[in-house]
Amino acid sequence: MSSHSMPFFDSAEAATLHAIQASGKDPKQIAAALWPDKSVPAARTALLNALNENRAERLTADQHMFVANFCGQYDWLYYASHKCRHSRPHQLTPEAETARINQALQEKARELRGLLDAIDGLNTQKPAPAASPFRVVSV
Repeated sequence: MSSHSMPFFDSAEAATLHAIQASGKDPKQIAAALWPDKSVPAARTALLNALNENRAERLTADQHMFVANFCGQYDWLYYASHKCRHSRPHQLTPEAETARINQALQEKARELRGLLDAIDGLNTQKPAPAASPFRVVSV
């Protein structure tokens, strides 16, 4: 779905169905990936039943997310954020995620360097002279 269009859906099922249609992927392919333990026809039937608002079967939130990621279409996520009164999320690019991870690594490296410097400082301090086991007595 393009970032400029923002249809509103009446249900999670309608949003996911729209995402499947917009992706151009075959529902059999999606269903087989969603339920690898089922036969392809049984998985397809289960998917279509779960997306039919007149049926009792429903996808879980995790299954909606799986379909969204599999199809590369995030209508269900936009539907859920709208229903929760949140702003529409923006997909992170691999470059942005790499930059975020690199920044976190640099911060941890600085923290580790500070700890290592503190240990090094402790190791280079001269120990205080040990107390003599002999007592000085004045005569």
